[in-house]
Amino acid sequence: MRKYCVIGGVITAISSSPVFAQSSDCDSVLIEQTDYLQEDTLESLAWMRMINKDNYEQARKKANLYTAYFVGDYSSFDKKRSSLLSKENYSQHYSNSRETFKASLSADQVDAWSSCVGKETALYTYYRDITPMRATLVVGWAAPATVGAIELTSFEASGVEGLAVDQDGDELLGERAFLLTRLEEGAEVSGVVNGVAGQNRQAYQSSFFIPAWSQPVDEEIEPPVHIVVNLAGQKLKTIGYWSGGANSSTFDCRGATPNNMTYIELEVSSKNHGKKQTCGINPVGVGKGYCDGYNEYCVEYTIKRGCYVSTEWLNWYEYTAQRNKLPYSLEAACTPSNP
Repeated sequence: MRKYCVIGGVITAISSSPVFAQSSDCDSVLIEQTDYLQEDTLESLAWMRMINKDNYEQARKKANLYTAYFVGDYSSFDKKRSSLLSKENYSQHYSNSRETFKASLSADQVDAWSSCVGKETALYTYYRDITPMRATLVVGWAAPATVGAIELTSFEASGVEGLAVDQDGDELLGERAFLLTRLEEGAEVSGVVNGVAGQNRQAYQSSFFIPAWSQPVDEEIEPPVHIVVNLAGQKLKTIGYWSGGANSSTFDCRGATPNNMTYIELEVSSKNHGKKQTCGINPVGVGKGYCDGYNEYCVEYTIKRGCYVSTEWLNWYEYTAQRNKLPYSLEAACTPSNP
């Protein structure tokens, strides 16, 4: 039976097996977990560091922060990112950045990543219950039944005082939790888990890194300013039909959503105005030539209930409702807060 011990703050077990690095194929799932990120935090910088040429387009579609950095191609992004990371004195390499970001995720977000890993043959790690003094490290093994369990050949962790683990077995099938106690309050923890599996005793490895303590993702966030613009009664669009309704063209009456605002549509009414009216006016400019001849007509759509709401406040509202398990509705978002 393999025994684990602590020497000078390092938990270690001797292994002479070659190693096979942990797969990063599921990192694309991590890139999508941006719901609660805020700019200029350790977690957001780690997320930026994880973006590469292969996942740039995916990250750009999900980005709700650092949006100006995603204007242009990857080369343009990379130059702006390098400047940002240098300004923020952020020097973590890719692997540690991935683990830093993973350590900040909620249970649901980790589940999305671990579900992806479960489809591979991989030795993997993730974290939960992170506090200034302790963290739970979960070590998992995903493999088809033909491969079987993995034999853990070494477990090394620096920056910890001790390891709470069942030392009567060194085979792993599924997941096992290790309770880590930091050597110093708030200090970072790093290490690596090695193992061998299969008839050929293929070697596998998973590194882990829990950054120095920072406030958890569910810390109370001060609410941003709640800006609401009521759109009730505003024309939304007009659809002009001709050839008895066989053909049509749509005119946008609302226009572009203002910067840093989100459009919320709650209820819309429609009315056939017959001829000579688009967006509530005679079609002199927009819509000229429509709804003014034989077999032509226009249907106008008006916002009965809707608004523009400040995007920063809306993100905070959704996050706070989810974290505290409170009711969430777009109608409430369109209701101005009490002064």
